[in-house]
Amino acid sequence: MTTTTKKYNDELYGILGMNNAKQKDTHPDRRGRCMIKGIWYWMSGWDKISSTGSSYSSLAFTEMTRSEVDKYITAKRESERQVPVSAYIEENQKVHSASYSHSSSTQQQINSSSDSDKQKTTKSKTKAKQQEEFEEDGIPF
Repeated sequence: MTTTTKKYNDELYGILGMNNAKQKDTHPDRRGRCMIKGIWYWMSGWDKISSTGSSYSSLAFTEMTRSEVDKYITAKRESERQVPVSAYIEENQKVHSASYSHSSSTQQQINSSSDSDKQKTTKSKTKAKQQEEFEEDGIPF
């Protein structure tokens, strides 16, 4: 099974979610981040009600520090690179289920060693792909 990492352009995109750490009324109801013109910002949002009774959100943007951006980008890359083991096992079982239908122990032994070789090859390809992506971003691997 090969993995592909989709690359997204984060420009003018972001995320805003509920602030589960809110302790005071003055704390934002929503927190998030976005990128505007290549600069990462923290977003804070307060849910409000106008004098006419309509609800709206008041937003504030604060530029992230370099260390905050580095920490976020590193975590984002790691999460994009990880492939759940369960997904690999499930896919591997589907691919090889036809081979196991011959049910002879010799055939199963051959498939078992073949699976081991495929796992090693997949790990090598994944590591090479990670190295390539890091180098594209100018990060030594």
